[in-house]
Amino acid sequence: MRHLKTAASGIVTAEMDKPTLLQTVEGFNAIIKSLTTDLAARYPDDPVVVRMQKRTMLAVHATPTFVLEMVGPYLYKYRKEIYAGKDVFFLQQDYSGELKQSKDMEKADMVKYLIPKVKMAWAEANAKRRSGYKETVQELLDWYLDYLSVTH
Repeated sequence: MRHLKTAASGIVTAEMDKPTLLQTVEGFNAIIKSLTTDLAARYPDDPVVVRMQKRTMLAVHATPTFVLEMVGPYLYKYRKEIYAGKDVFFLQQDYSGELKQSKDMEKADMVKYLIPKVKMAWAEANAKRRSGYKETVQELLDWYLDYLSVTH
């Protein structure tokens, strides 16, 4: 069983032996909610960031697997880079290829707007917090892989 904990960044992460479907979804969503809340706290006067945070909260409450199934495949696609944990990946990746292929231009535009905000938060963070963010993204990937293992 994973036990929720707070990483060096202050973001919620978890540890677990063998998860259930419910645990994978709840664990992933706890981290997503923590990440979006952290970003909204950094930019409280930015209506796009605040809207993203509210929409994320609504999505995970209304359809708990929605965000996991939307974000998870991208985490999986970049799993090698995520697990390598090199700063250059986190700073240079802009997901332009994926965004060009998006069928939902509103979401794509929001992501294009948010990527620089996330990178700015990263650039302003100290080494300990950056390390915590990397661990948090790795933990999201872990939850997604756990989710795949119990659903396929």
